[in-house]
Amino acid sequence: EAFAVAFPTLEHRANAVTFCAQHVASAIVSYLSSGGGGGGGGGGTSKSKGKQKTKTTIQRKITSSILSLRSLLSPRSTDKEATLPPLVPTVTPELRTLLSAQLWQKHFIASSDNVTIRKSCYELMLTLVNHHPSFLTSNAATILPTFFRVSFAESHRSNHVLMWEAVLTVLSRMS
Repeated sequence: EAFAVAFPTLEHRANAVTFCAQHVASAIVSYLSSGGGGGGGGGGTSKSKGKQKTKTTIQRKITSSILSLRSLLSPRSTDKEATLPPLVPTVTPELRTLLSAQLWQKHFIASSDNVTIRKSCYELMLTLVNHHPSFLTSNAATILPTFFRVSFAESHRSNHVLMWEAVLTVLSRMS
């Protein structure tokens, strides 16, 4: 609501997002590179509910960060059916490092029990393969082994459609 009040028209909102995109991307990269704010752990009976809430909050923030990054890397549409380039290119060193190795190691593999984090990673992979194929090709050796290993072990049925879409799209574009 505050954003809509501060930027009342779509043009104002688009300009604000464009202006802030690099800073937002930098904050997302920093957050995801740091491991997403720490992790939970085992606990006693009285503290376990509080730790679970903290773990859930961290998982939501990680999922939102990955989806936000996907949005920043996706081409933008305008009202006139034109497509504009993504707000953030994959050329910044920190973003390259995150996307080429850290994200897949820290969040994709480590989130075997979290459906939404993995789902957001599948969506990010689709964005990378569809809109940044040269980046994916140049980093295939570090990204794809991890991606395929975790994808083929996907046990949550709710992710299967998106997982197969991502896997088959990667295979068809990379061959």
